[in-house]
Amino acid sequence: MNKNQGFLIASAEYWKIPLLWIFCLTCSCSGVQKAKQLESYIVEGTQEIVLGNRTNSIQIFYSGCGGFLFKDQESALLLDPYFSNLSPLLLLPFKKLKSDTTLIDSFFKRVLSNTRDETGVIKGILIGHSHYDHLADIPAIYNRNLQKGSTPIIGSETTHHILAAAGIEETRQILNPYNSQVSNSEKDSYDRFLIADGQIRITPILSEHAPHFAGVKILSSKKIDKEVKRFPRKVSQLPEGDNYNFLIDFLDENGEIKFRIFSNAGSACTAGVGFPESEILAEKEVDVLLLCVANYNQVKGYPEALIEEIQPRHIILNHWENFFRPIEKLQRRPATVPATNVRKLIQELEAWENPNLNFTLPQPGTELIFYY
Repeated sequence: MNKNQGFLIASAEYWKIPLLWIFCLTCSCSGVQKAKQLESYIVEGTQEIVLGNRTNSIQIFYSGCGGFLFKDQESALLLDPYFSNLSPLLLLPFKKLKSDTTLIDSFFKRVLSNTRDETGVIKGILIGHSHYDHLADIPAIYNRNLQKGSTPIIGSETTHHILAAAGIEETRQILNPYNSQVSNSEKDSYDRFLIADGQIRITPILSEHAPHFAGVKILSSKKIDKEVKRFPRKVSQLPEGDNYNFLIDFLDENGEIKFRIFSNAGSACTAGVGFPESEILAEKEVDVLLLCVANYNQVKGYPEALIEEIQPRHIILNHWENFFRPIEKLQRRPATVPATNVRKLIQELEAWENPNLNFTLPQPGTELIFYY
């Protein structure tokens, strides 16, 4: 990576600088007052949600931003784990990223009863795209908390090159994702990853990233297609790359789907973009939809078209909190994400004509136990 590659503001984009400062100022407005309007919706601690006859269960831990951990009786899967919420000044070119290893260790201690996954329960990590709030904590987690050699990381070519610079060679590149924008006659076979000895199946779906502010992407949307010499330590050096949604299937011993999760956790996207194939949806209904709240108003038809297509049994709203505030502060005083009217989205969901539409707005650190 040359010194300008992936920079937040490219030389031809100096017009973004005023927007960047406005965005930083907006981020500094904590959203505490707006979150007070949501007190009756916000959940924390451990919550039980019944979708069936309680024969089986799966735990879903919300770690904040687009981050989740899914765990059944035998295996677990991480999605976009990011814990180290830092000041909006982090967006400025001279500020460096730093992982909060104490907070990361605390999360793994709670979930696995140990700061390191000694027994290899975690079977993989999914990375939706390569911005800092999805990728910056991965080297610390990989080196401190995972069982090396047995935890594949599934992500884009950009993710692969960035993590290789941190000495992480266990990435499985998404080379041929499902693309809902290509006509059926042009589609060939597409990637479906089996991990955890065939117990979990991952279907990556090419999606998009919504603008951050005023119709503009503040962070870089570039892709990296060659070797990177060292892992970036600045927000400006972690470009988006490709953005993916994921269909996550937990399978039984016969390969049948036990529990199905659709992740649109990484970013809001335009209606029709990032949708799974209708034939795949026909295999089994979606039990849980992970729905990104941040910047939902920057794209058209979101989330109405997605919900109508997916018809989930339950929705978990994520990326709704102000991730420029440390998680410990958020847990004491919730705050909404900047530049997004979270209350309006919730009102839209409540006005939905489907009486069976249920949703949860979890605080970072919340454990949701789904019985099915």
